[in-house]
Amino acid sequence: MEVDSSIENQLRERMSKGPLLTLRLDLINKCNLQCVMCHYSDPKIALRPTQKISVEQFDKWFKGVGHNVRDIMLSCGDEPLMSPHFIDILTKISNYGNSLDVGLCTNGMLMNAKIRSAMIQHGLTYSLFSIDGATKKTME
Repeated sequence: MEVDSSIENQLRERMSKGPLLTLRLDLINKCNLQCVMCHYSDPKIALRPTQKISVEQFDKWFKGVGHNVRDIMLSCGDEPLMSPHFIDILTKISNYGNSLDVGLCTNGMLMNAKIRSAMIQHGLTYSLFSIDGATKKTME
């Protein structure tokens, strides 16, 4: 399939005016919960082999696209705080500059003082909390 060069040129022109992309990625393919409405309630998903992005993998990949990124969401459907590299990747992102909005979606259950401190220190812009029930009964 041939791509219309005028569309590619328009995209290049638009991207030359500043970052355009929103990057959403999972740092790990795991979650510490198995909420009934989530894909992790399926044992095939919950028990799949662990895959995680290392700091080196993130850095190598981000160097190629980072100049076009304005917003990074460190989760799509998995629990980012389960990544052993969460703080190091957040630190790496903060070294790219202050113009990036950086967020995450978490159930918050793994958030501790060290993680909260890193989130503040490295400029996390926003966080979304997935609250799936106020009590054990309503969650199940």
